[in-house]
Amino acid sequence: MATHELFRSTVRTEHTCRIAYGSLQSAVSLTADHLVIVVDSNTARFASRVSASLGNRARVDIVELPRAGEAVKSRWGYDYLVSQLARTSFARRASCLVGVGGGTILDLAGFVAATYMRGVS
Repeated sequence: MATHELFRSTVRTEHTCRIAYGSLQSAVSLTADHLVIVVDSNTARFASRVSASLGNRARVDIVELPRAGEAVKSRWGYDYLVSQLARTSFARRASCLVGVGGGTILDLAGFVAATYMRGVS
């Protein structure tokens, strides 16, 4: 199985992203104490697999966006996801936001992660 590793270093931490077949099972290496998995109607079926792969290492909440596609990349999508994060008490830098899906989910999750409470993992 081919695995590609990407590294990102910041002043305080170093992050590793592994891209490979079976990456869902590799998610156990996340060190977050609270994980929120973001899905839409197209990817909701994968949320339980991602959650199960983490075992009991972190508190896991799942947020399903009620819309799929480009419509989520909007002010409405941002506001909806931020309000759901507040509902789950997603408030620490040790929290991690994981988007499961294609470009629209990953764009929204990445933007929210970078801006909500000034950045989370």
